[in-house]
Amino acid sequence: MKKFLSILSLFILPFFILSQEQEWVKLMQDPEANFYTIQQSFSEFWKTHDANQKGNGYKVFKRWENFVAPRVFPSGKLSELNKTAQNFESYLNSQSNAVPQNHVIGGNNNIASSTWTAMSGAITNSLGGGQTLQTGRVNFITIDPNNLNNLWVGAPAGGLWSSTNGGTTWSTNTDNLGVIGCSDLAIDPSNSSIMYLATGDGEAGDTPSMGVLKTTNGGSTWAATSFTWAVSGGLMIRRLIVNPSNSQIVILASNAGIYRTTNGGTTWTQVASGSTHDLEFKPGDPNTVYAGGSVFRISTNAGASFTTITNGIPSTGINRMAIATTAADANYV
Repeated sequence: MKKFLSILSLFILPFFILSQEQEWVKLMQDPEANFYTIQQSFSEFWKTHDANQKGNGYKVFKRWENFVAPRVFPSGKLSELNKTAQNFESYLNSQSNAVPQNHVIGGNNNIASSTWTAMSGAITNSLGGGQTLQTGRVNFITIDPNNLNNLWVGAPAGGLWSSTNGGTTWSTNTDNLGVIGCSDLAIDPSNSSIMYLATGDGEAGDTPSMGVLKTTNGGSTWAATSFTWAVSGGLMIRRLIVNPSNSQIVILASNAGIYRTTNGGTTWTQVASGSTHDLEFKPGDPNTVYAGGSVFRISTNAGASFTTITNGIPSTGINRMAIATTAADANYV
């Protein structure tokens, strides 16, 4: 139930305080409630209220409604949200040819065979009035530290794509994962066959996360680590880093805090609370780890614990921090 309630971070929290007295808001927080009862309560409320008033929760509910409706049909039980990944896995096991295992762009004799070339800095569509819109996002580009021709790109809702020829062709084999959104990829610096994948969209929450996956064969297959999460839980993983001196240590930043494993993902421990967006090791000193979210933190014990730094940091108006370090001068952050 605790993980179920964290779905508030996706849909309810932005307007919870303004609407906390409404019955439909209360029911949305109850994992045993029925979707159609909530829907009816919502409709009755707005018969006598102005839906055009800014910040009243109307649009947020509609997004929640659109997400939940197809996942709880026909029973309406909100508990069904926790079964989506399980049901999808069962479906795949019963339909061996249900979804193509590999999609390739830029190769021959494959689905979606084509070659893509960027004609400018970004592909855009005109929205009128001089506005443009980028068609799609990528959450990360990761380069194999041991082979610069091996590239990895993760999409918020389009899976993990890899290239072994410096970006000339790309392929994916993540279509059958329970969640195909990706927010970060961390590669073991001592063994590129070992990688950790943060599932879901950590930027905008376009896809939910089911936790961290691990591969030991260069991405041919993926298995869940013990850091697993219900897809209805509202988890957003933003960053994964592997200790360059001890690759058994992996640290992640998420909206649920900072977590750390010292045994390659077998077990994880929460080492700091609070929504966190970015992590970096100090160059040449992996015992020093920087973390940024709404506050700036530093660890001097390889991420086992963190201390908040306030000197030189604004005390108000901070939502998220991005961190950069440089080997040219490790004293600069």
